Amino acid sequence: MERRLLGLVRDLEKEKEGYVNQEGLVKKQTDTFVYQFHNNAIQAIAFSEVQSKLKCEEAKADALKSVELARINGLSSMCSRLSVTQAKHVASLEYLQTLKDSKDNITYSIDFNYAITQNSKLT
Repeated sequence: MERRLLGLVRDLEKEKEGYVNQEGLVKKQTDTFVYQFHNNAIQAIAFSEVQSKLKCEEAKADALKSVELARINGLSSMCSRLSVTQAKHVASLEYLQTLKDSKDNITYSIDFNYAITQNSKLT
């Protein structure tokens, strides 16, 4: 009987050892999964941040493009209404517009509306 109980105890210890080994394996797998999920989350956050920065920069570039196209169209309209065709005069008008748009304290003595009105009276 004692031998039989001793054999059962050994069997139970072997079974316990198997469960302990299985527990260690499950813990390692769980740690690996946690690390992978954490790494994936970090990558997703980094990708999202880069995408948002890209979208912001694209929006800024589109806004600058729209402003520049509006400026070019305005200059073209001004030149046609003033009958300005020579490149040096167009460049002068563009320079004056640049000065007008600058943020410095500049006093202007040119009134484009008056010039357009006077030019339309001549034609």
